[in-house]
Amino acid sequence: MARSRSDLKRAHEQRCVNCAKPLQERDINANTATPNKAANNATTKPPSSNTKSPGNGKRLVSKDEPTTASSLSSIHLEGEETEAVPIYQTADDIRRQIRAYLDKTNMAKAAFARELSNYVSVSSDKVTVRHLDSLLKMKGPRGGAHNPAFYAAYVFFEKIRLRDGKKKGVKREKMEEVWSKKGGMPRKGSHNLFLTMLSTERSCINEYGCVQIFESGGRLKCSEAD
Repeated sequence: MARSRSDLKRAHEQRCVNCAKPLQERDINANTATPNKAANNATTKPPSSNTKSPGNGKRLVSKDEPTTASSLSSIHLEGEETEAVPIYQTADDIRRQIRAYLDKTNMAKAAFARELSNYVSVSSDKVTVRHLDSLLKMKGPRGGAHNPAFYAAYVFFEKIRLRDGKKKGVKREKMEEVWSKKGGMPRKGSHNLFLTMLSTERSCINEYGCVQIFESGGRLKCSEAD
C-alpha cells in the first residue's frame, strides 16, 4: 500500500526526534584554560639563597666596611705617643693580617697606607704604598720588621682586636713570653742583623723572630731575647 506524503513526513520527523542528543549546558564561570605547569612551578619554587652575579654564575660576596684610624682613636696602647708600642707579632703574622684585611674589605692599598700613617710620626712622615708592597714581598719572622708599615699595621690590628674583644692566641701569648724582657720584638729587619760567633757555631731566627746561636754540639749558647 502506498503511503501518503504526509505519512512519510511524520515518520521522518519521528526518526529525527529519536536520534537527536540533548546539548550540554556550558557553565560560563568554569575555567576551561589549561593550567600553565611552568608558571605554577615558578610560583611554588622557593627562592634560591645563593646570590649570583649576572652572566658569570659566581656568588657575590659582600665585603666588610673598612675600619678607619679615627674610629679607633678611643683605644689607647702603651707607647703609642712616642711610636714605641711593644710588638708581639712576627712580620709573617702581620703580612697574613694585611692580605686578609685588604681582601675582606676590598680596600685599596693607597687608602690603607693613609690610615696606617696615623701611627707613625717619629720614624717616618707617612706610610706609602711602596712601604706596603716592600713589606708584603718579604718573608720570614723578621723580614721587613724595620719597615714603618710593619709597626703601623701591628698597632692598627691590635686596636681592632681590642675593639672586637678577641682573646690572644697561643702564639701571641708565646711571643709575649719570649720578648717580655726586651719589651717586644725589635723593629730590626733580618737583612741588617750582624752577629759575631765562632766558625763552629751556627745561628738561626726561630718562629718567634728571635736570633739564636748554637754551639757545635747543638746546645743553645745564647738568645737575642735573653
